[in-house]
Amino acid sequence: MGGIGVSLHLTVVARWVPLSHATSLPWWSLALLFAVTEMTVIHLQIQRDSHSLSLTEIPMVIGLILATPANLIVGRLVGSAIALVFGRRQPPIKLAFNLGLFYLETTTALIVFRAVLGSGSPLDPRGWIATLAAILEMVVLGLVLVVTAISIHDRSKRSGALLKVMPVSAMVSIVAAFIGLLATFALARSPWTAAILVPAGALLVTILRSYGVLIKRYEELQAVYQYVQEGESDTQDDRDTIDVIISGIVAAVKASDCALVVVSADHVTVHRRSAAPETLDRAELEDFAAELSMLAGLRASEPGPAASAVFKRLDVPCAYVIKVELEDASAALVVGPRVGHESEYGSAGKALIETLAASAVARLRRFDLVRRLRAEIEARQEIIRSKDQLVASVSHELRTPMTSVLGFADVLRSNGAELAEDERLEMLQAIVDQALDISNIVEDLLTVARSDSGSLTVQLQAIDLLTEAQAVINSRATRDAHSLQMVGGTTPALADPARVRQVLRNLVVNAHRYGGESIRVEVGSSNGTAYVRVVDNGPGVSADLGDLIFEPYVRSWGSPSQPASVGLGLTISRRLAKLMGGDITYRRVDGETIFEMTVPVAASSGKVAA
Repeated sequence: MGGIGVSLHLTVVARWVPLSHATSLPWWSLALLFAVTEMTVIHLQIQRDSHSLSLTEIPMVIGLILATPANLIVGRLVGSAIALVFGRRQPPIKLAFNLGLFYLETTTALIVFRAVLGSGSPLDPRGWIATLAAILEMVVLGLVLVVTAISIHDRSKRSGALLKVMPVSAMVSIVAAFIGLLATFALARSPWTAAILVPAGALLVTILRSYGVLIKRYEELQAVYQYVQEGESDTQDDRDTIDVIISGIVAAVKASDCALVVVSADHVTVHRRSAAPETLDRAELEDFAAELSMLAGLRASEPGPAASAVFKRLDVPCAYVIKVELEDASAALVVGPRVGHESEYGSAGKALIETLAASAVARLRRFDLVRRLRAEIEARQEIIRSKDQLVASVSHELRTPMTSVLGFADVLRSNGAELAEDERLEMLQAIVDQALDISNIVEDLLTVARSDSGSLTVQLQAIDLLTEAQAVINSRATRDAHSLQMVGGTTPALADPARVRQVLRNLVVNAHRYGGESIRVEVGSSNGTAYVRVVDNGPGVSADLGDLIFEPYVRSWGSPSQPASVGLGLTISRRLAKLMGGDITYRRVDGETIFEMTVPVAASSGKVAA
């Protein structure tokens, strides 16, 4: 841009003859005016972008009419450089861009001004039109070049914000141009007359600054309103809640960034905007142990050197930090510097941050309460479902043996004398078997109830697993048509004999109901552990169930020829086995289903509570 301005200056502007009034205003006076107008720049914060407006049109109009082109160009460059370097402290790259832009704007404005003016006088109406045309060209050119540069440098900048500021910038330029014209007429008559226009310029600056403050407050209130509205909506998880909090604070205070740093006993978790949480082991931050502990006592303040070191290590930009009281951890809400020309927060900004932080804490606590309430509701609903399922299962399981008992008993009562002896004995055996099934179901239900209440106990004593296994097999010998083998010898163990039989009964019943045609019971010991295995050649358990088969009311098999179980057998069996110091496991080996109960070979005798 500077090169284009130099080319236009040397090839076009330098050849012009000065206007009749152009020798009366030196370059240094224009430099002073440009420096003052650049120093009194007005900043408008629209969305997250800062836009600067100045009244450089006033000295520009004066220079177009009353100064030579060379004096105008030198005056603007020198005055603007002084203001940008010493007043606004712009970095070198931005300074070079602005000076090149000013050079190009000034030369093109001179060309438009002279082209429209022609041979007319700059103080007549044609001169006014030429001046306004030059100012409008300068404003449009400046906006186009600035928008282009911003778009190339940062594509995330919002074009909507730039469109909002363009009408304001054009209006300010036109008003400043009229003030410049009035100042030019006054200077043409007497330099002291122009002093009466100083209040007009000051009033315009005041109005613009008030407008900027109103825009800032409006956008803050709009962001806070949106923050509150989003807080009222239901979120799916705590990550959504934290995202809403962080994004709301960033929008409300125009922060460059914001993060929630949670310090627990073992970890430090950093929640950033629109990013997955980053969790670090506190051992990785051992150099900052004291600083992390310091967060627990933090209130609200600018971070000191120690806290700044922690946040730098965590790659969290920090200008203001507030302690956040969570249920089970210390946390800090870290707010980065402001975007725009003011990187620090004033008292109003800090108060707003603290208010939003308090709202964030309340929101997190409310979400935690809602989550706990939902979990409690789901748990109670699960209890109700389990109760309904238990009632249905028990009713179905009891109905079959009760029907048999009632049926055979009625036949014996009505026609017992007419039946043969072997028929009566067969019916009596069926009644005994079905009554035993009912007794076993009741025993399982009582065992679960005692286990849930913590009152289930076992009596450990020396037993022979082979004897107990044989007793279970014999009790079912008259009822099961499956092939059943007994493998193993005498196996001493410390266990509760009644509970061992209860566990084995459940395993054998499962094998008879859902296993294959061939079933065998293996008894033995290995590495100080006694075991009983119930093995069958059935299809086994679905692979996706795994250990779920040991959960209450989970049925792993289905058989249309067998009544459904209550779904508690394996649950009870594992609880009893663990209570006796062992366990029950399931595995599938070489096409066979194996349920194995283990108990200690030797252990201290006595009563063990669940």
